[in-house]
Amino acid sequence: MTGTEEAAQVLRIATARIDHRPAANERVLNTTVKSGDAYGKLMAPTWSMVLAFREKRIDWATYSEKYHDLLRKRYVQHAGAFHELLRDAFRNDDCLVLTCYCVVGPDCDECHRFLMADILEKIARSEGYEVSQEGELARRATPGVLPLPFGNAAVVF
Repeated sequence: MTGTEEAAQVLRIATARIDHRPAANERVLNTTVKSGDAYGKLMAPTWSMVLAFREKRIDWATYSEKYHDLLRKRYVQHAGAFHELLRDAFRNDDCLVLTCYCVVGPDCDECHRFLMADILEKIARSEGYEVSQEGELARRATPGVLPLPFGNAAVVF
């Protein structure tokens, strides 16, 4: 390798709250069933899963299993959309930022956006991408947009 060769381009994946204000090199993907776009809804859990977890009818392990099963089925049906999403972020050198309404922190990491980041990383690596998970981004709230109040629950969708 010569000193003039450029560093390999890396697909970057991060997570953030729905009110995250993106930097110029970030492509924000709202992954909620409530307000996501076509790609976001493809990555979103179902309402029945969200409600079952919020109402504590299923635990995190069950939710995670259901979410993985759901995404496997969606991938079989819509693999092209998954690959297009990754390819576009990579081509534009954007960090793909997965967002939703969950409030997470040091004591709570139960959110589908973290599962989604892992799933997208596996798909990307299977396609030969080098991937860097950037983790949860610091909040840069969009001016004039307030987080929706959902009560005192530790996990909010």
